[in-house]
Amino acid sequence: MAGGNRHRNEHEVAEMRRRIVELRDQGLEFREIAREVGRDVAVVWRQYQRAMRQIPAAAVEEHARKAAQRLDEQLLRIDMEREVLMDIVAKRHVHISNGRVVCEYKGTDPETGKPVYGDPYEDDAPTMQAIDRLCRLDDQEAKLLGIYPKQTISVERPTSELDSAVIALIEQAKARAAERRAGRESRQP
Repeated sequence: MAGGNRHRNEHEVAEMRRRIVELRDQGLEFREIAREVGRDVAVVWRQYQRAMRQIPAAAVEEHARKAAQRLDEQLLRIDMEREVLMDIVAKRHVHISNGRVVCEYKGTDPETGKPVYGDPYEDDAPTMQAIDRLCRLDDQEAKLLGIYPKQTISVERPTSELDSAVIALIEQAKARAAERRAGRESRQP
């Protein structure tokens, strides 16, 4: 009985790995894949790594080719969005309130008594929004291309006596392991 369960479990794991790779090929992020297969993100990541180690080199190359193709498509979309946004930045935008163009009030026409308006007020909001979106596109592109340096975070906290004792034990264990390793290497011909 136990052997049957093991084979069924192996089949389920293999099927999950196949599904994870398939979803990754479709461009889903690991969080999305985790939701799709009903597993934790860490589990999905580990299973993805194991699947990549198990599949033939040609399949890995195909997977890498698809990932590169997705990257190219994302960069192309960014370029297309950038062109549209540059058109928005270059255009003149007028201020509109309640469906009407807002213009400078010059006064009243002495002959007709009607108000006289000058040029429309310019509205900077669409231009500023386009510039903001351009900055976000630049940021997205930099992340996709790996331009930003890797960041590390250092967390410091005061150590207690127990922490110090644990650290000392770990260091002692490392030293003993190094001594044993050195002893084995010196005995090898």
